[in-house]
Amino acid sequence: MNPVNLPAGVSADFAIHYFSLLHGIVNGDLMLLESVARQAAAVQFQHVPLVDEAVAEFIIWEKRRGVSDLHLKDLTYRLKPFRKAFGCRVDALTVPMVDNWLGELAWSNRTRNNYHNGVINFLNWCRRVKQYTKVEFVISKAIVRQSENEIWTPAQMRVLLEAATLHHPGLVPWLAIGAFAKVRTAELLRLDWSQVRFDEGVIIIRRGQAKTKRTRKIVMPSNLVEWIKPHAKLSGPIRPCKNIHRPLAKLARSCGLAWRRNALRNSASTYHAILTNDLNLVSREAGNSPRVLESEYLEIVGATAAHAKDWFEIFPAFGGVFVTLPLFAES
Repeated sequence: MNPVNLPAGVSADFAIHYFSLLHGIVNGDLMLLESVARQAAAVQFQHVPLVDEAVAEFIIWEKRRGVSDLHLKDLTYRLKPFRKAFGCRVDALTVPMVDNWLGELAWSNRTRNNYHNGVINFLNWCRRVKQYTKVEFVISKAIVRQSENEIWTPAQMRVLLEAATLHHPGLVPWLAIGAFAKVRTAELLRLDWSQVRFDEGVIIIRRGQAKTKRTRKIVMPSNLVEWIKPHAKLSGPIRPCKNIHRPLAKLARSCGLAWRRNALRNSASTYHAILTNDLNLVSREAGNSPRVLESEYLEIVGATAAHAKDWFEIFPAFGGVFVTLPLFAES
């Protein structure tokens, strides 16, 4: 009998059924032939793409699903090194291969976890939606050290807000909303003044802006209202410029500090949880789970009940009139 070659991309199930069926034909095993024929009828011929091709397909699928442009941009960025690292077919990937690749990323554990999220979402899609693989990629995230979840002290936050009021007033709403309302940076980038409802005392994070894809309301503490009301508009973006990180870093340097990414939200979530002792309330407003709140925020070193009380008592001094100090000088 001549050797039989199946086309590339045939699934393992299809190959097994095919050769079993062939065996039944050659050997006249009618029972085997009938059994395999029934099973083979349920097996679809499927081309399994290369990782690079599957990633491109996944991004298109996400776009059609209606995710935000910012999410698509972040997803494309996170998956770029992954698709370059693996030139094989999707069904050739294994848990150790992916786990080792994630472990070798030369970034902080928090950044590595951001890549972890994108890669695992892609692989889950390959398995559940496209059935390109049967492997369930259960890979633990890296442990985030407490030093990576940095926060500001109340004194530092007051210095930043007062310096911004004097020299960069456009930054005040960004700083205050981030510091007192627990809003993510990605959500702040998309936040509009029309979503700040002074009459209701809340900020509305819309479904399309939220990481969790759920609309949520955040009650504004009184100090937040005092900081942002003088800058309020009927509509328009909260962020004062396209590249917000550069002026924030410059502001921090002028105060003798180094800018800490995510420290505004970290501080707000940590201090609010300590002050209220209500993890459900804080997690609901922050848009994460009580478990995440407890494990990533409440264990931060240096966060005390006294700091939590002082944090939400940071009000503009004398109606926003401050004394210029050398600390606030431009660098």
